[in-house]
Amino acid sequence: MNDPVDFFDGTDHAGREIRYSVQRALRKAAITMGLNVFTRAPVDTGRLKGSITHSVGNGEAEVFTNVEYAPRVEYGFKGQDSLGRAINQKPQPFFRNGAKASEGPIGEIFTKELGRPIKVALGGKK
Repeated sequence: MNDPVDFFDGTDHAGREIRYSVQRALRKAAITMGLNVFTRAPVDTGRLKGSITHSVGNGEAEVFTNVEYAPRVEYGFKGQDSLGRAINQKPQPFFRNGAKASEGPIGEIFTKELGRPIKVALGGKK
């Protein structure tokens, strides 16, 4: 007769490993997307490109810029500016295109990072 398997043995350790793997995957995903956005950002003065950054914490990752004109660059603008000048700025969707280009690599990152603790929990090596 086979001994029963206790699936709850080591769940604390497995849970910690999974949480650590998620944080590691989020960090790698944010860096990947940040680089993809960064490389697509148009450059005039370099301020917009240099402002692209990321933040990771509490199970979340965020890639962002705090430059106030970023939405105008991303989506374009047609109309009068605050000085009354007529503006017809075409969209330059660097952020959306960078995010889209990151989808495949980010999926691979999560598959790899989350597969590792599952493999270890099942008795495999890291």
